[in-house]
Amino acid sequence: MSAAIRKILEASPLGITLVGSRALGVNDPDADWDYVVSIQVHVMGFLNGLGFKEISQSDKYDHECVLSVWEFKQDGETVQVSVERHAKYKQRILEALGKSQVLRDMDRAARANKDDRDDFWRAMYKLAGFGRKDECFTCKTAHDDIEF
Repeated sequence: MSAAIRKILEASPLGITLVGSRALGVNDPDADWDYVVSIQVHVMGFLNGLGFKEISQSDKYDHECVLSVWEFKQDGETVQVSVERHAKYKQRILEALGKSQVLRDMDRAARANKDDRDDFWRAMYKLAGFGRKDECFTCKTAHDDIEF
Protein backbone atom coordinates (compact mmCIF):
# COMPACT_ATOMS: atom_id res chain seq x y z
CA MET A 1 0.00 0.00 0.00
CA SER A 2 2.80 2.46 0.74
CA ALA A 3 4.05 1.95 -2.84
CA ALA A 4 0.66 3.12 -4.09
CA ILE A 5 0.75 6.12 -1.72
CA ARG A 6 4.24 7.02 -2.95
CA LYS A 7 3.07 6.88 -6.57
CA ILE A 8 0.15 9.20 -5.76
CA LEU A 9 2.49 11.65 -4.01
CA GLU A 10 4.98 11.65 -6.87
CA ALA A 11 2.25 12.09 -9.49
CA SER A 12 0.44 14.89 -7.67
CA PRO A 13 0.56 18.40 -9.15
CA LEU A 14 1.67 19.78 -5.76
CA GLY A 15 5.40 19.31 -6.42
CA ILE A 16 5.97 16.69 -3.72
CA THR A 17 9.60 15.56 -4.01
CA LEU A 18 11.42 12.51 -2.64
CA VAL A 19 14.28 13.57 -0.35
CA GLY A 20 16.48 11.92 2.25
CA SER A 21 18.58 8.81 1.95
CA ARG A 22 16.34 7.11 -0.61
CA ALA A 23 16.56 10.12 -2.93
CA LEU A 24 20.34 9.91 -2.65
CA GLY A 25 20.37 6.23 -3.57
CA VAL A 26 21.34 4.91 -0.14
CA ASN A 27 20.45 1.22 -0.13
CA ASP A 28 18.79 0.71 3.27
CA PRO A 29 15.59 -1.34 3.16
CA ASP A 30 14.70 -0.12 6.69
CA ALA A 31 14.86 3.56 5.75
CA ASP A 32 11.62 5.49 5.64
CA TRP A 33 10.42 7.40 2.59
CA ASP A 34 10.90 11.14 3.08
CA TYR A 35 9.23 13.76 0.90
CA VAL A 36 9.11 17.54 0.96
CA VAL A 37 6.55 19.98 -0.39
CA SER A 38 6.17 23.74 -0.29
CA ILE A 39 3.44 25.27 1.83
CA GLN A 40 0.29 25.44 -0.30
CA VAL A 41 -3.38 25.82 0.51
CA HIS A 42 -4.47 22.27 -0.37
CA VAL A 43 -1.44 20.24 0.78
CA MET A 44 -2.62 19.32 4.26
CA GLY A 45 -6.12 18.35 3.09
CA PHE A 46 -4.56 16.25 0.31
CA LEU A 47 -2.30 14.40 2.78
CA ASN A 48 -5.13 13.93 5.28
CA GLY A 49 -7.33 12.51 2.51
CA LEU A 50 -4.67 9.91 1.73
CA GLY A 51 -4.60 8.76 5.35
CA PHE A 52 -1.56 10.70 6.55
CA LYS A 53 -1.55 11.91 10.15
CA GLU A 54 0.21 15.05 11.31
CA ILE A 55 2.91 14.11 13.80
CA SER A 56 4.17 16.35 16.56
CA GLN A 57 7.28 18.38 15.97
CA SER A 58 10.05 16.47 17.73
CA ASP A 59 13.66 17.67 18.07
CA LYS A 60 14.29 16.02 14.70
CA TYR A 61 11.92 18.49 13.03
CA ASP A 62 12.61 21.55 15.17
CA HIS A 63 13.47 23.69 12.21
CA GLU A 64 12.12 27.12 11.39
CA CYS A 65 11.35 26.10 7.80
CA VAL A 66 9.10 23.19 8.72
CA LEU A 67 5.41 23.98 9.14
CA SER A 68 4.33 20.38 9.73
CA VAL A 69 5.34 16.77 9.19
CA TRP A 70 2.80 14.19 8.03
CA GLU A 71 3.23 10.44 8.35
CA PHE A 72 1.69 7.35 6.76
CA LYS A 73 2.57 3.94 8.23
CA GLN A 74 1.55 0.59 6.85
CA ASP A 75 3.04 -2.90 6.58
CA GLY A 76 6.24 -1.84 8.38
CA GLU A 77 6.94 1.06 6.02
CA THR A 78 6.84 4.74 6.90
CA VAL A 79 6.25 7.58 4.48
CA GLN A 80 6.75 11.13 5.77
CA VAL A 81 6.00 14.43 4.07
CA SER A 82 7.52 17.62 5.43
CA VAL A 83 5.54 20.75 4.58
CA GLU A 84 8.17 23.48 4.39
CA ARG A 85 8.52 27.17 3.75
CA HIS A 86 11.41 26.70 1.28
CA ALA A 87 11.06 23.23 -0.21
CA LYS A 88 12.56 24.51 -3.46
CA TYR A 89 15.92 24.91 -1.72
CA LYS A 90 15.90 21.30 -0.56
CA GLN A 91 15.02 20.25 -4.12
CA ARG A 92 18.00 22.25 -5.47
CA ILE A 93 20.27 20.68 -2.86
CA LEU A 94 19.19 17.18 -3.84
CA GLU A 95 19.82 17.98 -7.48
CA ALA A 96 23.35 19.14 -6.59
CA LEU A 97 23.97 16.10 -4.38
CA GLY A 98 22.87 13.85 -7.22
CA LYS A 99 25.46 15.40 -9.52
CA SER A 100 28.38 15.53 -7.10
CA GLN A 101 30.06 12.55 -5.46
CA VAL A 102 32.02 14.96 -3.22
CA LEU A 103 28.80 16.50 -1.85
CA ARG A 104 27.25 13.04 -1.35
CA ASP A 105 30.35 11.95 0.61
CA MET A 106 30.15 15.11 2.74
CA ASP A 107 26.46 14.49 3.40
CA ARG A 108 27.14 10.88 4.38
CA ALA A 109 29.95 11.91 6.76
CA ALA A 110 27.80 14.62 8.35
CA ARG A 111 24.98 12.16 9.13
CA ALA A 112 26.97 10.62 12.01
CA ASN A 113 26.65 13.73 14.19
CA LYS A 114 23.50 15.88 14.52
CA ASP A 115 25.43 19.15 14.88
CA ASP A 116 27.56 18.35 11.82
CA ARG A 117 24.46 17.39 9.86
CA ASP A 118 22.71 20.63 10.83
CA ASP A 119 25.79 22.68 9.88
CA PHE A 120 26.09 20.89 6.53
CA TRP A 121 22.44 21.44 5.66
CA ARG A 122 22.50 25.09 6.76
CA ALA A 123 25.46 25.65 4.43
CA MET A 124 23.69 23.80 1.63
CA TYR A 125 20.53 25.91 2.13
CA LYS A 126 22.60 29.08 1.85
CA LEU A 127 24.22 27.81 -1.35
CA ALA A 128 20.86 26.73 -2.76
CA GLY A 129 19.58 30.26 -2.11
CA PHE A 130 22.50 31.53 -4.17
CA GLY A 131 23.86 33.70 -1.38
CA ARG A 132 20.63 35.49 -0.48
CA LYS A 133 19.77 35.86 3.18
CA ASP A 134 17.72 32.75 3.86
CA GLU A 135 14.65 33.69 5.85
CA CYS A 136 14.34 30.04 6.72
CA PHE A 137 16.84 30.65 9.49
CA THR A 138 15.71 34.11 10.55
CA CYS A 139 11.97 33.87 11.03
CA LYS A 140 9.69 31.45 12.80
CA THR A 141 6.91 29.56 11.09
CA ALA A 142 3.56 29.00 12.77
CA HIS A 143 0.24 27.62 11.61
CA ASP A 144 -1.15 31.14 12.06
CA ASP A 145 1.04 32.41 9.21
CA ILE A 146 -1.06 30.65 6.55
CA GLU A 147 -4.74 30.76 5.69
CA PHE A 148 -6.18 27.37 4.78
